[in-house]
Amino acid sequence: MAESPFDIIRTRRSKAIESRLPMFKLLDDSYKGGFAYRAGGHLKKYSRESKETHEQRQARAVYFNYIQPIVDILVGFIFRNPVEREIPSLVEPLKENCYKGKSIDTFMRDIAVNSALYTVGILVDSPNFNPEEIQTEADRRAMGLQPYPCVYYPYQIRDYAVGEDGALLWVLLDDSKVDNSNPLKEAEKKTIYRLWTKTFSQEFEIKKKSQNIDDWEVIAGEQRPHPVKYVPFHFVNWRDLNDDMVSDSQMEDIAILSEQIYNVLSLLDEMLHTGTFKTLFFPVQKRGDLQEDIQKQGLFDIAVVEYYPAEGKEPTFQGPGLSDVGPFIEALKLYSYEIFRKVGMDVDRDKSYVQSGAAIGKEFEKVEALLRYGAKAMQETEEFIFRTAGRW
Repeated sequence: MAESPFDIIRTRRSKAIESRLPMFKLLDDSYKGGFAYRAGGHLKKYSRESKETHEQRQARAVYFNYIQPIVDILVGFIFRNPVEREIPSLVEPLKENCYKGKSIDTFMRDIAVNSALYTVGILVDSPNFNPEEIQTEADRRAMGLQPYPCVYYPYQIRDYAVGEDGALLWVLLDDSKVDNSNPLKEAEKKTIYRLWTKTFSQEFEIKKKSQNIDDWEVIAGEQRPHPVKYVPFHFVNWRDLNDDMVSDSQMEDIAILSEQIYNVLSLLDEMLHTGTFKTLFFPVQKRGDLQEDIQKQGLFDIAVVEYYPAEGKEPTFQGPGLSDVGPFIEALKLYSYEIFRKVGMDVDRDKSYVQSGAAIGKEFEKVEALLRYGAKAMQETEEFIFRTAGRW
């Protein structure tokens, strides 16, 4: 059977995005913390560690969330003062009802948080309507048919192309959804990709034709012309040094350091447990002298290991001493200091004197630079939203 000309839509994937997906997940989990982080597989299993021991460590592991307060502080500074806007009257309703009941202020704060972590996309779309029914601007407003922005996370951005002028030629977005409207039916996922160009959008539904792993069908919908005259999609990030639309976030190093702290802290916890509950090394004449249940379960709360001793050797308790935790503490201090240094918040907390305003200002130069990047990105995003909504 001949391939459909639309088959390529199913497999298109931006390398710039796909290669960063593990980092995007780490950043997302790191900001959320709690269950999302614990279930995210961020506690490394060491080669000589049993599955059971690793699971026990994971159940006890404690995550120190550095990213969430840092991002929230930065975003809080950006929106500390009321934002001054000049909104065209044509799109003024977006000020109070930008997306799903959110005001433009609330919507942009959410975008600021997301874009501080990783690159996100903003699509400015408009509801479908019959031109014969909507003759005037008053008709459109009366029916509440206004353009609206919506957020696309990295995993929802399938692929894109950029022209020589730096403008988007097209973007392919994942609009898949789960239909759970019928309580008497299992939820059904519909895989839908939507292509946006400078002149039209087009929906593609991806369907499985059989149990064969490669037996897929791509069903193309009709092209829907739009009046924007450019791709109504905007990449948002705080710093794009390579001009490839998808940036490396300043939070990536912090997420990696936070993951390292999470793992070192777990090893420290294991050291404390091991130092508190030492192992009993019990001399035997031959293997099996100790009962099997004692070898597997220990003696009360004490692990027991049998061994073949020199003559006269008595049972001994062995294990790391609690004095051996020093290197772990020093490593944790080093990692946490480096986290705050990355964003210019490395104030020396061990100083007993009050620092001068000049000294504090010097330490926070990086914070100011980050805030400038973030504020500029938010300004450009708002301008894109209002300009594109007006085009609709």
